[in-house]
Amino acid sequence: MWQLVKNIAGISYKQYGYYFERVSTAYGIYIKNVQKLISPLDLTTINILLPGFSPPQGYLYLSGEETKTILQTIE
Repeated sequence: MWQLVKNIAGISYKQYGYYFERVSTAYGIYIKNVQKLISPLDLTTINILLPGFSPPQGYLYLSGEETKTILQTIE
């Protein structure tokens, strides 16, 4: 899998190896249309904006309203 993602994964080969070191099969999710935030948000701010939020272990779909709340904060 590394050969397929090495130029777009955003991690080093060492990090990739560490993550997958104890598995025989690797799976990945290709994400497109990523929107980079102008300025980062820390978890404290996100928890104020979205009470009960906890960082996902994989990925998370934000609702339209959650996305709007986040974007209004950073604009």
